[in-house]
Order: sequence, then C-alpha cells, then structure tokens
Amino acid sequence: MNESTKLICTLSNKQIKAQFKLLIFNGRSRCPRCGYTKIRRSENRYRCPKCRLPFSLTLGTWLKGMKLPWDKLYLLLDCWLKRMSLDLVPEYAMFAVA
Repeated sequence: MNESTKLICTLSNKQIKAQFKLLIFNGRSRCPRCGYTKIRRSENRYRCPKCRLPFSLTLGTWLKGMKLPWDKLYLLLDCWLKRMSLDLVPEYAMFAVA
C-alpha cells in the first residue's frame, strides 16, 4: 500500500452501530441480565424496564470497555478480515503487534 492510499470508512457511526447491534443482539435487543426483550433506549445507552439494568451495546461482549470510536474498530476489523498488515497502514501503526 503506498502513502497516498488511505483507509476510509464509508459508513457513518450510526450505520456501524446498527450493524454491530444486529450482530450482537441477533436482530432483537434483549437485556443481558434477565433476557427481557422490551428494551428502552436513551441516548447511547439501553435500559431494561424489568430489572432496571442500564447497559451499553457492548456489555457482555468482547467489546466491553472498548475505547475506540466505532469507525476505527470497523476499519481495524476490515483490515483483519482482508488480512492486511497494519504495518502498511500508517494511521494504524500503533495497533500493529510485533
């Protein structure tokens, strides 16, 4: 990959979150504690009206505690799926494993 090549995410953060929500909840939101399916959403969090658990999209997944923005995570996973070396992508050199 030459220097003029940049990775660009063509999806918005909202679209990326929608894709992850589909993968994580398998199309139907549910409470990670009690399994209740009538979840309420407020801003960037979810709340179960049955057990009152506030939770984020990533609770109970390997993404729990993630500090990366959704677009960067999406690009990193895209690089991984395409078996691209992060050493070749200057903006992701910090993630490369020696």
